[in-house]
Amino acid sequence: MTILSLLGREHSLRRNHSLLRLEFGSPIAQREGKRVNGSSFADSKTRAVPAGCFRPIPCQTPQLSKAGSAAKKGCLAQQGWKTTAPDPLAADIVKVHPAARSSIHEPRRKAASMIRGTALNEGSTLSSGQSPMAVPEPALVAIPAGWFSMGCPAGQSVEVPVHRVWVDGFEMAATQVTTGEYALFLDDSRRTPPPFWGEASFSHPRQPVVGVSWFDAMDYCAWLSGRSGMQYRLPAEAEWERAARGGSEGLLYPWGDEPPASRSRYGERWKTGPEPVGESEANAYGLFEMCENVHEWCSDWFDPEYYAASPARNPQGPAEGSRRSSRGGSWRHHVKISRCSARSSIPPEFHYADYGFRVVRGTAASGSAECGEPPLR
Repeated sequence: MTILSLLGREHSLRRNHSLLRLEFGSPIAQREGKRVNGSSFADSKTRAVPAGCFRPIPCQTPQLSKAGSAAKKGCLAQQGWKTTAPDPLAADIVKVHPAARSSIHEPRRKAASMIRGTALNEGSTLSSGQSPMAVPEPALVAIPAGWFSMGCPAGQSVEVPVHRVWVDGFEMAATQVTTGEYALFLDDSRRTPPPFWGEASFSHPRQPVVGVSWFDAMDYCAWLSGRSGMQYRLPAEAEWERAARGGSEGLLYPWGDEPPASRSRYGERWKTGPEPVGESEANAYGLFEMCENVHEWCSDWFDPEYYAASPARNPQGPAEGSRRSSRGGSWRHHVKISRCSARSSIPPEFHYADYGFRVVRGTAASGSAECGEPPLR
């Protein structure tokens, strides 16, 4: 019996012991808000829950696996929300348990080889007694330190002003976290799967995991760090955009300025869900699906005016907020590949059928000493 089927059975058995009940809704009406870059919604006095999204509502026992986390991960109902018509992509109730041209092509070939070498089998398991390195770590691509122009003058209002940013060197996973990788986390931590888990459109072990909240993504990073002995985390928006651009400046997309519809097989892809990772053309750094497949959570709080006050070196986003930043396109959107600079955001507790994530880790030599004076904006 596979991990996915075992987890599905475990999910069913725990239905009467859940701590949260999640409801879903249909897209926000025009009068209540608009999508920004496909996934961000304008605030309004009357807030509805977007399609394919779950929100927690009050329950009797808000305790979760970590002390003091109930306020963030427990009963996070917000006043003024309302539930609208059902989304066919969502289940009605979900239970949550506590608990690189030669030098350019070379990174691409290397990343593809690394991905094949670390591919997970659907039936892989991890016992609690195994050593930390028993968890297969993701194929990582080195992103060099340097300056780049962040934002786009032809983009939306949240993408300006365009400003020069220095980002220290780091490593980024070549692909989005997969269902197979996430299954190891669920099995080892004995957590209940996220929404949409086991559904035919999202169950291939090489598809990116979907339905994870920002908190889920953070917990995965903490688990992977603990089990591998390395420090994994979510990327900051500036890190994500530098990586997506692949060392190029001023281009709209990783490949250039040609529209998404010009890409091979564009009209045939993403019919019912995200594609298995590592199958698209990698960018110049060797990263796959950087602006497509699923939205990717970032570590930053979101502020539409942040670029006007952003520091020049290693910006980490505002100190607080109500929404977390995300980047990349979505299989569910009409335009399924986003621009490198496109920004989006949703509340961190939301679970979407087109939201996933990828991990990064810092490098020993950051390159900060060579950054020099910041160029003029």
